[in-house]
Amino acid sequence: MFFFNRWMELTVTSDAVQFAQVISKLEGEGITYDVKSQDMGARDRRTGNLGANSRYATLFQVYVKKKDLERARYAIR
Repeated sequence: MFFFNRWMELTVTSDAVQFAQVISKLEGEGITYDVKSQDMGARDRRTGNLGANSRYATLFQVYVKKKDLERARYAIR
């Protein structure tokens, strides 16, 4: 597992605004977190990402320490 099973996935989102809200709430509660992100945007050499909504172009995975998982779940509700 991720970091030898000491970290648990809290949430996954492709919405940059929702991601920012989650991070803000975790920081407000003093909860340590880690983020993995993947670029999901379809691009080609001619058009780039023309017409794609860049707000949803990245998949964000937010992880917290196992001991903080319940507190983090409560914080982001």
